[in-house]
Amino acid sequence: MTTKNSKFFRCFNVLASLRGLSVALVLAASTSFASLAQAYTAIVIDATNGNILYQHDADKERYPASLTKMMTLYMIFDALENGTVTPDTMFSVSAHAEAMQPSELGLVEGDSISVDDSIMALMTKSANDVAATVAEGLADGSEWRFGVMMTEQARELGMSNTTFTNASGWHDDDMTSTARDMAILSLRLQSDFPQYYHLFATTSWTYQGNGQTYGSHNKLLGVVDGVDGLKTGYTRPAGWNLAASAVVDGRRIVAVVMGGETRVWRDQRMTELIGEGFIIAAELDRVVPVPGIHPMRGDGGTQFAALEPLTFEAIPQPETNTVDAATFEDLVASALNLENGEFAPEQGSGGDLPWAVQVGAFSEFENAYRALDTAETYLASIIGGHASNVVTAAESAGSTLYRARIINLSESQARAGCKELYARDLPCAVVRYSSGS
Repeated sequence: MTTKNSKFFRCFNVLASLRGLSVALVLAASTSFASLAQAYTAIVIDATNGNILYQHDADKERYPASLTKMMTLYMIFDALENGTVTPDTMFSVSAHAEAMQPSELGLVEGDSISVDDSIMALMTKSANDVAATVAEGLADGSEWRFGVMMTEQARELGMSNTTFTNASGWHDDDMTSTARDMAILSLRLQSDFPQYYHLFATTSWTYQGNGQTYGSHNKLLGVVDGVDGLKTGYTRPAGWNLAASAVVDGRRIVAVVMGGETRVWRDQRMTELIGEGFIIAAELDRVVPVPGIHPMRGDGGTQFAALEPLTFEAIPQPETNTVDAATFEDLVASALNLENGEFAPEQGSGGDLPWAVQVGAFSEFENAYRALDTAETYLASIIGGHASNVVTAAESAGSTLYRARIINLSESQARAGCKELYARDLPCAVVRYSSGS
């Protein structure tokens, strides 16, 4: 990352757009991988408060590959909790399980494996023969029946766009999921089974049945700061998938990438998403209220804080938003510490327009310029003649952060602008702007 002269770049008043530049994602991928921008899907969530920090085609159907095993593990944990099995319960290996293709532990028909060893084999080796053995053990000998059970459990968790047909993730045209649904599953593994979640951080495990030691397929463990799980996945039709979670200074980020073209690209993209996610999460804390309860708890299901209250089943798009105006006004007022009142309906003079939309906070100033250029393309009919672009530099955790904003807006313009950007899977926050902020 290029170091910039902090004095020179302390404040930028961007009066002209940089036309012709490529659309900048808030969490920008390396340009050498730009060709993959339309192939992969992703989502990044602040698990501490539920804010969605970034999403790219998060509801597009993909093949889950071995991310499926997260649900298999969820089913095991649930069986342990309700007493159906114990860590020492032995599952018998069938001919069907023995015939599973790699990755595998090498189980043979007639063998048996404990629940405890099954958990570790799924987390580290990602063993397909173990997944099939678990499925048959928990579903009266039928992996197909276990797939039905997995799908039913997915619906209960709010994973409305996921269908499971097997326990391993072995390719099946009928088995699909989304980055958003896999993020739900990642969060629920943490919130529903905290006593087992630490096992996802295991970097190696020795199976006493054959004396072999297996390393985790998740190469971000011990390499990327704070990463402590969750699961990798790959098949040729699915591409390279990864669900990851990291915690730094008490804040947890969960991210999912699906459909990467190579393992190296997937791991690098995830590293970028997590790193930038922590920066953006800190920025959003200033303008977005935190829910009164943990987003994964309560009768309301999976509830996430954003500029409007959302559930995982809905993206904040104008045509699908069902939140009434009063609720939205209350939320904005709470976020910005304002008295609840009428929104300014029209744009007046520049001095009467204290509102702005923030379209990102970046570690490189070029990305801030590009994000403004992109936003302005979509918001030209909304922002009016008094609006102007500004990039300000601020110090955050010892590094410079460049905040990209369109200022001199009425509150109604700022709100409409963010809705338009949300509809295009672009991030946005409504902020009260003052000189120097």
